[in-house]
Amino acid sequence: MTGQQVLHYRVLENNLVVFGEGSYLARDSVIRGRVTDDNGQPIAGVTVRESGSKGGTVSNEKGEFTLRVKEADGTLELSSVGYISQRIKLNKRLVFEVHLKAEDKSMQDVVIVGAQSQSRRTTT
Repeated sequence: MTGQQVLHYRVLENNLVVFGEGSYLARDSVIRGRVTDDNGQPIAGVTVRESGSKGGTVSNEKGEFTLRVKEADGTLELSSVGYISQRIKLNKRLVFEVHLKAEDKSMQDVVIVGAQSQSRRTTT
């Protein structure tokens, strides 16, 4: 059939917004997602940012995040202490479920240095 157009929709702030093919998710889109570990537990405090941008966000205690991105085909960078960082292509998606793997770095040597001085009055 000719003359038919593919339409896409999104719910934004309780409004239904309809887009024509190619016009949706063009720029300045809000994406959301959830970050979990290998056991499916949420990871709080994960830094999430769009590659090449200065801004970003941090996942909450449920591992959830929202981020405004400028490029629909950009790349997300996720990082957190104790986990292997990841880069994920957006590919015009709006919702992400990300699993971070724990970083296996064991300490080889531990050196503890300590010194303390006390007066004779406080030790007796």
